[in-house]
Amino acid sequence: MKLTIAKKFFVALLLVGLNACSTHQNAPPSSKIAVAPQIDTACNVTAVSWSHIFNAHCHGGNNIHGNQFDPIYCTQSAQQTLCTEIQQNHTNRVVQATGRVCYDAPLNHAIGSAGENHGRLVITNAGNGTAITQFPVAAGQCPH
Repeated sequence: MKLTIAKKFFVALLLVGLNACSTHQNAPPSSKIAVAPQIDTACNVTAVSWSHIFNAHCHGGNNIHGNQFDPIYCTQSAQQTLCTEIQQNHTNRVVQATGRVCYDAPLNHAIGSAGENHGRLVITNAGNGTAITQFPVAAGQCPH
């Protein structure tokens, strides 16, 4: 009697194993190829970066051009936090002809003085996360 139970258990185990193998072998190949996410050096808003961002994109700067940040984003620490947020949440990443990396990210909050809720960040290159500039945008994609 014990032999019969052991045989039944062995046969059941064998059938489960064979079924698992045949199921995986007959599965259709995936149409998507897994691609590892691009990992760039973490962005860093240096004193030089901050000087440019403040002078070009914060009210009160001496070289105002382009879109302006809401004043609550016009500190170096706020810009560092925003830099990280844009880089981590980007929906568009472009390596420009110069080697600079540009990111666009939709954000869940307005960052611009005109209510813009997307941010654009440009870093030196994938291996050097020094921010060159960042500013609010309504939407769009980085230029190539």
